[in-house]
Amino acid sequence: MSSIKPSQCRIIFVLLLAFVAWPSHASLKLRDMYFNPKSNIQLENITNISETESDFVKVSVSELHFNKETAKFDEIALSDPTDLVISPSRIVIPPLSTVPFRVISKPSDKLKIYRVRFTPISPKIELGFTQEEIDSAVVATGVTIKMAMGTIFYIDPIKKQYDTNVERKGKEVVVTNNGNSMVIIDQLKSCKGEVCKSEGRFLLRPGSVYKFAGEVVKLRINEGEKSKKWEL
Repeated sequence: MSSIKPSQCRIIFVLLLAFVAWPSHASLKLRDMYFNPKSNIQLENITNISETESDFVKVSVSELHFNKETAKFDEIALSDPTDLVISPSRIVIPPLSTVPFRVISKPSDKLKIYRVRFTPISPKIELGFTQEEIDSAVVATGVTIKMAMGTIFYIDPIKKQYDTNVERKGKEVVVTNNGNSMVIIDQLKSCKGEVCKSEGRFLLRPGSVYKFAGEVVKLRINEGEKSKKWEL
């Protein structure tokens, strides 16, 4: 298992988040930024928060590979389209409505990371929509600009091994993922006295290290279904 220099760690998180678009004015909403399917077939939902317009959405899937030489994630086409399937791949979401979709994934011997993009498109029969769906939809008049939304799906290995080390080294708290599965650093806060500042939520891929400076650092480590809180 290759390791990543601590100085690259925050860059890696930023790069991974760059594949997740959550515009504040977007009409689409999912329950989370990160998804880790617990079964080969899982039901999720997508919501249209617009009060006036239907959303016609095209779904696309790509795989993310971490490039050790550039310390960046490369987005590539799926070598096998059945590795991760979002069904249906065309979704019609009426105003203020929630529509289910299925996530169908294949087991893997190693961690797989995918980018799933939900892109609003103009409704056309040749794009997979029915005439009934087009006729019944509420479509805005004039010009409307809508933003695509991306999220991260990751599939842990069949034989998951968690080995996360959390320790303080001087003024820094160091978190190392020595396992083979994704770890989530959650509820991260830096505190000085009674005042704490929330620092976000991050994915920590196998072989990577996260460093964070703070007088007192609070965090929760999520390893699959198990979690543990730390204060250092």
